[in-house]
Amino acid sequence: MHLDSTDEYRQFFLAHGFTPSTLYIKEFEYILSPDDFLKVFKSGGFKAYSYEQWFDVPLPEGYTQNLLDYFEQFAVGKSCIPIVMPHLFAQLKPMS
Repeated sequence: MHLDSTDEYRQFFLAHGFTPSTLYIKEFEYILSPDDFLKVFKSGGFKAYSYEQWFDVPLPEGYTQNLLDYFEQFAVGKSCIPIVMPHLFAQLKPMS
């Protein structure tokens, strides 16, 4: 799950019975080889962008293969690929 701001995460946690005492997002930058870039994409982004149930309309035939082909082509010929991954850090207490 990805939300865009600490306020959205705060509201999410409050709605699910937790009070956040500490909440911040830190971005980590990684410099990856093309092979590692594809491993990272296939382990997360690809699953998120190709999970048909998360879309309001059916995905076009061949969509998932086209998506994978696009990212594989993107990585071709690059010596390294920088990516930025945000991580949420939180201290939560159950609401009484």
